[in-house]
Amino acid sequence: MQNRIFVDTNFLLDVMSPDRANFVSAFSLFENAAKDGGPCLAVCAGSLKDAYYISRRDLSENQRRNWIRRFIETFEVLPVDSATCGIAVDSSEPDFEDGIIRACAEQWNADCIVSRDAKAFLDSSVPKITGDMLVGNVENAPLER
Repeated sequence: MQNRIFVDTNFLLDVMSPDRANFVSAFSLFENAAKDGGPCLAVCAGSLKDAYYISRRDLSENQRRNWIRRFIETFEVLPVDSATCGIAVDSSEPDFEDGIIRACAEQWNADCIVSRDAKAFLDSSVPKITGDMLVGNVENAPLER
């Protein structure tokens, strides 16, 4: 069975920039997801918007749009609607953006959330894991619930 992996905005930024510390693990996971039999990756639509906006410092308009196209082709993109926002605003997450990511991941029944955010997703029913742990085949990586 394919792993259902939900990613946060920082993961997208890591994939987009070889200069970021977590580029290697993020890009490796991204490439594996594009292959047949690879993991199924998902992201919320808001994370695409945020990555597009944040990356404007480092990438041209054309480069950013090309990345968003690749993400749309590779990821399952989950909508952010009023129900998701309601769950997010009432969650225990440290900020609203993390609440949205958590709500989407839980609704999608993700096996894990890939994130480096130390404060986020601590109370989520979906375990958090770093890209390095996932790609590095670390023993006991929390992929099964």
